[in-house]
Amino acid sequence: MTTWISNRGNWRILSLALLAAMTVAPLPLRAQEAASKLNFVYATKRYAASDLVLRPLIGRSVTRLTQPDSFCLEPAVSADGKRIAYTLFQGGASQIWVANIDMSNPVCIGGGPADRNPCWNPAGDVVVYTTFNNGNYDIAMRALDGSGPVLLTNDPNFDSDPCMSPDGNTIAFTSNRTGFFRLYLMDNKGQTLRDLLGVDLVASVYPCFSPDSKTIAFGGRSSNGTVQLFTVGVDGNGLTQITPESTWQCSYASWSPDGRYIAYVRFERWPNSVGPNQDPADDKLGGDLMLYDTETKLHTQLTAAEGPMWGPRAAWLPLKSE
Repeated sequence: MTTWISNRGNWRILSLALLAAMTVAPLPLRAQEAASKLNFVYATKRYAASDLVLRPLIGRSVTRLTQPDSFCLEPAVSADGKRIAYTLFQGGASQIWVANIDMSNPVCIGGGPADRNPCWNPAGDVVVYTTFNNGNYDIAMRALDGSGPVLLTNDPNFDSDPCMSPDGNTIAFTSNRTGFFRLYLMDNKGQTLRDLLGVDLVASVYPCFSPDSKTIAFGGRSSNGTVQLFTVGVDGNGLTQITPESTWQCSYASWSPDGRYIAYVRFERWPNSVGPNQDPADDKLGGDLMLYDTETKLHTQLTAAEGPMWGPRAAWLPLKSE
């Protein structure tokens, strides 16, 4: 795989500096008042299956949203905080469902047997997702009024992990069109395709836009071969590794609505199941939900033991206006 920095001496110096900054510590006291207003939904196996739960950033109270014996992953909350889209696994298939934020009135909107990775447009009336199409995986969108689906990509290779920018103009996704997975951008109609970095990454990049739509966080291969988190501008500049060289594997970034925090998942090893048609239950791996503070550069461990399941990008709820 391509390494990020060719000068390995400078890379090691940078890695040592990053390692020193990688302090797993409580949230800074000065941040708690603002952070206490932040809430998010994530997938957890604390109840044995894979459930969606709601919890505040500050505090340990957890509200279970899904029914017993369900297997739900990949929550995505609409910009107005009223709806949640998620992937439901049942009967060997995965489909996209949409419900009210309290999980009432659930409706299946995906038509394929291997739909995954939902995300919302800013208006909250369209869901973009990965779908199985003609023997491969593409990016599609479907409106909540029942229209669609509309294919945004139609390529013989593997397109997955879509994320729409908060301004609604751009979709980031992963594709192996060059033989390896890379990070691509396209507009909201599936046009103006752009290979953002021009380098090979990993199978699960899971890009996520910052609230101002100017920066993307994603999982990439670091110089020691592990998967770590990076950020980069939408113009391809400013590439920065935000998790240090270690034996941990880090991905599934999710930016908080105030722009300060990036939630992500840290694994001891990389999941065995990497295809969107594979049931994550095949791999019992769990990870730790982590938090990166972009101001203090501190990393905080939010969960342990309960282990978010594979593919558990956290979904932040929008901040409530005063």
